[in-house]
Amino acid sequence: MNKNNFSAAIIVKNEEKNIEKCIKSVLPFCSQVVVVDTGSTDRTPILASKLGAEIYFHKWNNSFSESRNIALNYARNKWIISIDADETLDFSSFNNFLKDEFPYLNQKIGGISINLKNYLDDKLETFSLHRFTRIFINHKNIKFQRNVHEQITSSIEENNFEIYTSNILFHHFGYIEKSAEKIQRNKMLLEENISKGVDVDYDLYHLASTEFAANNIQVAEKLFEKLLNSNQLSKEQIAMVRVKLGQIFLQKSEYDKVNTILDFSYDDINLEGLRQSVLASAKLMQKDFHAAQMLYDKFEINNSSMVDSAIIKQAKEVLKKINYELQTNSSQNSY
Repeated sequence: MNKNNFSAAIIVKNEEKNIEKCIKSVLPFCSQVVVVDTGSTDRTPILASKLGAEIYFHKWNNSFSESRNIALNYARNKWIISIDADETLDFSSFNNFLKDEFPYLNQKIGGISINLKNYLDDKLETFSLHRFTRIFINHKNIKFQRNVHEQITSSIEENNFEIYTSNILFHHFGYIEKSAEKIQRNKMLLEENISKGVDVDYDLYHLASTEFAANNIQVAEKLFEKLLNSNQLSKEQIAMVRVKLGQIFLQKSEYDKVNTILDFSYDDINLEGLRQSVLASAKLMQKDFHAAQMLYDKFEINNSSMVDSAIIKQAKEVLKKINYELQTNSSQNSY
């Protein structure tokens, strides 16, 4: 394995809880680790430096792309791994990629997409999977775009390179603890983008998701409803919009609306399982016990990474008790 093939690029601010784990995950594969610090007041730069990372200090100018592109400018190796401080590179998946796939990539490949595993609870039992291009060739014209929820895929393709789909896994722990500061910062940047009025649905989607995560349900509902007929979002994003609206209607006890908005199916087991879970909860609250039981028995709901298995177990126990009581009452009434 030639570590000189890869440089890691990380942007940070006050990440002393995460930075060591992140850097240690890339060190087996990278001869260079670039850390751009945008204003830490904790021990982040000290901890990173002790692990051999190159530390560069730059002012935060309300743009993630700007900060990431600064980090790219310091990279010296042929390939760059862009990773966040609250993420780790999965050793086994990347090692397998290096042995089985990397040597055979053709010259047209300029980017490698990975699976980002977003953990949703501190037990690391529930998670969502999303695909992003996080590994790419070091090229002067390949740069991140957008000031928030930044992407590099378009830049790679604009420079006539192709994206290779890999099984490399990144672990993301940032959703476990919600940072009010980060939520507010992201909201400000998204609202700034939306105010420009150009291809706004992508930013509206992330703003709605941010409001939802902050439990600003009324605001999130209005934003999600604007996106139901979007032609800019992906099929998966539209499905998630409907599921999020279903969760909102469930919180508001508007069960008929839950039934209507979730009257579809999706081919991804995890998202489909989440859809079934929300719909089953609505059926249970409407006392449609048979429909609820049928949903709770489905394969997807019991195998979705986005559904808390403890909640499903509890719901099944409630249904079991209800069915027992119904059967008991029925037997007594027959005498």
